[in-house]
Amino acid sequence: MSDSTDPVETIKAWQDWYKNHRVVAEMDEPLVTKDSREQLHDTSNATDTLPNWRSHYAELIGDRIPLEESDMFIKQKATDGFADTIAEFIDEMTGDEMYECFVDAVACQLDYATKQYDRARDLMDAAKGKRNGKA
Repeated sequence: MSDSTDPVETIKAWQDWYKNHRVVAEMDEPLVTKDSREQLHDTSNATDTLPNWRSHYAELIGDRIPLEESDMFIKQKATDGFADTIAEFIDEMTGDEMYECFVDAVACQLDYATKQYDRARDLMDAAKGKRNGKA
């Protein structure tokens, strides 16, 4: 690769060199190019060396909560969410104000669920051929 004083020529020379010398390294044969794209994705000799990888990595990072959606996991997730919210606003609100916010959030969720139910009911009525309460 030539070393030119012109930056554009230097970049072009480096790009040309790189295109001609690209390699994909193997674990056991460093700096050996692949014969074809097919070999790059060939998994015929692959083995599952870690069949239970989720639990393995959960142990590595110290996550003792089960990864499946069990009742304990869901309750812990909700508790953590509440704890985060309380920690964020404990200095700005009283307990009564936080409780009011909780009630408002529940009311908002109820309103949303009611609207979703009404839309689903309208769709079911339309699917059954009913319109505006008429059969």
